[in-house]
Amino acid sequence: MTAPLLRPSDRTFSFARHALVEAFRLAGCKGAEILLPEFICRDVIGAVNAAGATPRYYPVNEQLQPVHLEGAKGAKAVLAVNYFGIPQDLAIFRKYCQENEAVLIEDNAHGFLGRDLSGALLGTRGDLGVTSYRKTLRVLDGAQLYVNDQRFVAKTDPQLEPSRQTDPMSFRIRRSTSRIERRTGLPLFRLLQTTTRGLRQMRTGSSLPVSDPMSEKTLPGSPEPTSSSLNFISRVNSEQEVERRRRLFGEIASVVSGYDIQPIIKQLGSGASPYGFAFIGSAKEAARVRRAVSRFHVETISWPDLPSAVTVDNNHFYRNVWVVNFL
Repeated sequence: MTAPLLRPSDRTFSFARHALVEAFRLAGCKGAEILLPEFICRDVIGAVNAAGATPRYYPVNEQLQPVHLEGAKGAKAVLAVNYFGIPQDLAIFRKYCQENEAVLIEDNAHGFLGRDLSGALLGTRGDLGVTSYRKTLRVLDGAQLYVNDQRFVAKTDPQLEPSRQTDPMSFRIRRSTSRIERRTGLPLFRLLQTTTRGLRQMRTGSSLPVSDPMSEKTLPGSPEPTSSSLNFISRVNSEQEVERRRRLFGEIASVVSGYDIQPIIKQLGSGASPYGFAFIGSAKEAARVRRAVSRFHVETISWPDLPSAVTVDNNHFYRNVWVVNFL
C-alpha cells in the first residue's frame, strides 16, 4: 500500500511552513491573531509573520494538552498540534472555534501517515491541516496542505509546479548510508554523522546546528516541492512504515522502562504512526537513553527550540523534553 494520495483540493509545498502560510491566508489571518501553543518550534513563528498575523500563545500541560484555551478570546485561527505524531484530542479546539468563529488548523508536521482512533487521517480533521513528509521519511523536502472545508477550496491557489532540481550529492549519501545501516547494522550513517558533527564543532563551536532567531522572521527557500521527493513519497509502502514506527516505539519503551524519565505517551492508539518516543527528563538521563537505544540506529534529540516570546526557566518541562527520532 503506497502513501495516501493528494485530493484535488490539497496542495504540496517544500516545507510545512509554506503550507502554513497558505493555510493562514485562506483562514483570513492577515492583521489578526493566531492562537498557538507555547510548546512549539520557533520556526512556526516565521510562517505567522509571513502571513501578516500576530502570534498569541496558550500553555500546555505535561500531556501536551491545552490549558485555559477558553480564556484566549478573539483569535482568527487556532493551531492544534499532533505532537510527535500522536493524535491531539480536538474537542476543546472545536468548541473554541465555534464560540469564537475561528478556523481550526491541524498541525500534523510530525504525523504523516498517522490516523486517530476513528480511522481519520491526521491533518484532515480540522478546517485546514498541514503535514510534513520529510519529518517522517528521508526526503529532501515535502509537505502537504489539507483543505478540508469547502469554504476554502475555491480560494486555494493553484498547485505550484514542482522543482526539477536533483537531490544534492551530500543528501543522497546520507540517505544511502542510512538505508544500508538500517538493513545491515553496519554503522555507516552513524560514522558519517559523527564526522559531520566533528567538522561542525571545529568550524562553529557547536556539534549541532545552532537555533537561528531569524527563523521567526523568514521562511526557508522556495515554496515549490521537488519532484524527486514527491516521486519518492509516491512509492512508499505506508503500512510497512507505520508498522516499523510502532514496533520501534514498543521496543524502545521496553528498553527504557526503568529509567528516571516521564514518557509523554505511554501507549499508542490504533492507527497512530509515532514520530518517535518522547519523554521528559534531565540531560543526564537523556544521555543514558541515547546510549541504550543506539542499537536501534535512531537518534535522541531535544525538541523544540522555543519561540523567543516563550520565556520559561530551565527547570520547566518545556525545556526538558527529548525524543528518540525514528527517521
